[in-house]
Amino acid sequence: MAALESASVRTQVLAHLVRGISQSEGVVPGDEGMLSVQVGSSEQQHLTVVKQFALDRFDLVVDKAIPPLIETMPSALRLRLRETALGVSIELDLYELLRRMSDGLRADSAEFAPLLADLAVFKSALLLHESRHLVLIESGTRRHAMQIRDGKLIRSVER
Repeated sequence: MAALESASVRTQVLAHLVRGISQSEGVVPGDEGMLSVQVGSSEQQHLTVVKQFALDRFDLVVDKAIPPLIETMPSALRLRLRETALGVSIELDLYELLRRMSDGLRADSAEFAPLLADLAVFKSALLLHESRHLVLIESGTRRHAMQIRDGKLIRSVER
């Protein structure tokens, strides 16, 4: 936990956690530095809508015991959307799962369900917040990146 006092280490850990959370959504990584949350999908249309949040909109802090006691030590990290009260506590089991998912693990196993349930509330609440990035994914491969720049909606097609 003390290692997180270094800004570069904290940024690295944050990037891994964000990539893991995006992977938990089944979103194929493509945009480094973005937390991707699935808004909805249609199997009939072969379309998935993903809302993205830039990495710099999040803080990663050590969850401190309240009140601080001599016998306690931090046991979790807290991922928080800046300028809001929205956050999620990331304990060791969830941290390990997200790190493994950022490296490509698919969390299809039922044993991961309780850990991912903790994230579901956070991701659901995150969808209520504004984002300037939206991605439409056709047939799981073709990506349409939508961004607002200078008050205009800009679409770019990625392959």
